[in-house]
Amino acid sequence: FLLDPETATPRPEEADRVAAMSDREREAIRVTRQQIEQDFQSIEKRASPGIYPGAGPRKLYELEIDALRNHPECSVLWAASSGANFSVPRDLFLGVGVILWLLLDRDARRWFLSPWPWAGGIVAVLTFLPVLLWNARHEWISFDKQFGRIAAKELQPGYVLEFIAAQVGLLNPLVAVFVGIGVWLGLRAIFRRRAGEEGAMMFLATLCVPLIAYMLLHSLHARVQGNWLAPLYPALAALAVVAAAGCASRPLRVVAWFAAPVGIAVSVLVLLYFMAPGPTPFGQRTPAERFVGWSGLASDLEAMMAEKGATWLATDEYALTGELAYYGPGPGRVQQVDERQRYLFDPIDKSATTGPALLVLNTERNRIERFERCFESLEPLGEVARMGPDGPVATYDVWLAKGARGDILRRGCRSG
Repeated sequence: FLLDPETATPRPEEADRVAAMSDREREAIRVTRQQIEQDFQSIEKRASPGIYPGAGPRKLYELEIDALRNHPECSVLWAASSGANFSVPRDLFLGVGVILWLLLDRDARRWFLSPWPWAGGIVAVLTFLPVLLWNARHEWISFDKQFGRIAAKELQPGYVLEFIAAQVGLLNPLVAVFVGIGVWLGLRAIFRRRAGEEGAMMFLATLCVPLIAYMLLHSLHARVQGNWLAPLYPALAALAVVAAAGCASRPLRVVAWFAAPVGIAVSVLVLLYFMAPGPTPFGQRTPAERFVGWSGLASDLEAMMAEKGATWLATDEYALTGELAYYGPGPGRVQQVDERQRYLFDPIDKSATTGPALLVLNTERNRIERFERCFESLEPLGEVARMGPDGPVATYDVWLAKGARGDILRRGCRSG
C-alpha cells in the first residue's frame, strides 16, 4: 500500500491507514536501497513469514525476497511484507476470561489443584508459541499493533453506539434482550460470588468481559466490526438461555417464545434479499449492492471491447477483477495491473497484454495519472454504470489503453 517504499509514502487511498500506524510500524514497512545493499538481513528478518498454512504464502515471500535481492534495477522497491502478520487472536481474551473466573469464583479455585487446567494452559501456550517467537524477533509488532488501538487520538463515541447496534442486529434484537439480561445477571454474580447457578453465570460473564471491555474501549475512537465478537457468541447465547428460562414476566416469556422463529424468519428473508435484492425505501444503500449489477457491467464492457478492438480488461481492484473475470471474458483476459503480488502464483502469459485494453477504474477512486507511464496512450471512452434495483450503485471510468509495458504483469503498474 506504499507509493514509495523508500520514503514510506502511502498511496492516497491508504493515507489514513498509514497515518494511524505508530512510528515503529511505519519504519518497519520502509525499505531503502541502502538497506538492500548494506543491511539486507534486516529486511529479511522483519519480512519473514509468520504462521500461514500451505506453501502459497511461503512462495510469495520467497519471490519477493528474490526480487529485492537480485533485481536492484527496480524503479520502485518491492516491499517484502507477505509475512507481516499484525493480528493477535481474539481467542486470547477467552483465556484471560477463564483465568479471571478461576480467581474470582471461590468454588472454582479448587481447579488450581487439578492438573487439567495447567495441562490446558500448556497446550494453549505451545499452540501460540510460534506467534510469540515471531513477535519476539520482530519487536512485538503484533501486540504493538493490536493493543496500540486503544490509544485514542480523538474520542468518537458515535462508534460505541454503532458497535452496540451491530451486536443487537447480529444477535437478533429479541435474543439481544436476553443477552443483556444475562450479562447483567452474570455481572451481578461476579460481585455476589455465590455458588450454584450464579456460579455458572459468573463463569459465562467472566469469559465475555475481557473482550467486550476491550472492544468497547476501542470503539471510543475507532470503528469495531460487528463480527469481531464472534468468539463470544456461544457464551452469550448460553447467558441468554439462562436469562430466558428464569424470566417470570409474562411479556418477556412472550418475547422469548418469538425469539427463535423471528430470528430464523429474518435470517431467511435477509438471505433471500441478498440473492435477489429489490428496491429499498427512499433509495437507501444496502450491503447487498456489492453483489448486484456485475453481469450487466461485464456485458457492457465486452460490447465496448468488441467496438474498440480491445483484447483484454485492465483493472486496479482485486474485487472488480474477480467479478469481471467471472461474469465477463474470463480470467485470462481480465488483469489487475497494480498490486501484482496478489497474482504471482499464476503463470504469466505475455501475449495476453499485447493488444489494446480497456482500463476500468472506479470513478470515486480514479487516478488515471498512476497508469500513464504503463501504457503508450490512454484515450477516455466515458463511463459505465453497475446497476442495482434503485439505479446505479457504482460508476467506472473507461479508457482505451494501448501499448502496455512489456513487464506490466510481472512488476505491475507503479508510479514514479
